[in-house]
Amino acid sequence: MSDVETISVVCPCGKRLKAPVSAAGKKGRCPACGSSVVLSAPDGGDEEDDFGAMQDLVQQAAATPTVSVVVCPQCRKGMDEKAVLCVNCGYNTLTGKAIAAAAPTKATAPVKRGKQIDHMAPDGSLMLGIVLSAVFALAASIVWIVVAWLTGFAIAYIAILIGCAAGIGMQIGHRGYSRAGGIIASGMTILAIFAAKVAVLEIILARKGSHVSLFDLDPAKLGYYFFSPIGLIIIVVGVGAAFRTANGSSSN
Repeated sequence: MSDVETISVVCPCGKRLKAPVSAAGKKGRCPACGSSVVLSAPDGGDEEDDFGAMQDLVQQAAATPTVSVVVCPQCRKGMDEKAVLCVNCGYNTLTGKAIAAAAPTKATAPVKRGKQIDHMAPDGSLMLGIVLSAVFALAASIVWIVVAWLTGFAIAYIAILIGCAAGIGMQIGHRGYSRAGGIIASGMTILAIFAAKVAVLEIILARKGSHVSLFDLDPAKLGYYFFSPIGLIIIVVGVGAAFRTANGSSSN
């Protein structure tokens, strides 16, 4: 075969090979080192070559399709020529935009710091709390009245029990603690204590065989009975017990 009909190729390893002119511009592998070789235009050289090996190179180049590699416009990473989406950054070559990041799930979403949840806040009925507070305060008053009936003495310290009972009733009905519940339980305590004081005084007068009505007593002595220093202290303690029990102060 003449030089006009062949083209010469020099591999980077130094091996000079020849191939037919029809193979110009194609790629193949050097049989000596395996490097990729691009077949150049005819040069008319007379150097020795391994023509049989070059024939194999040309056939291999014709059988193996050439894959072009393009670069992502956004991250500059290589991507296939026919690829639409960059696997590195998510850039879409058709829309010219990157795919938006997925919205965070509940497990990964940041926790918003807001108002601290009060797990002791009431979730029951305030009206039921008022009713139970009155019932419990009345039950404690009856205990005070029964003790006065059995002993003939008005044991004022039992009034503290009325405050605790009123607060517990509010706590049960309201199913939690609240300032409003504490105030209402305190009011129930005051009413129950004064009602019990009236009943206890009537019982004591009856046990002594006196037929004097409560309204016939000396107003000064009657006022001292209801508002004596010790009596007032006991009322304050009872009211405080009611408020703390219903408001939850005793649990802090």
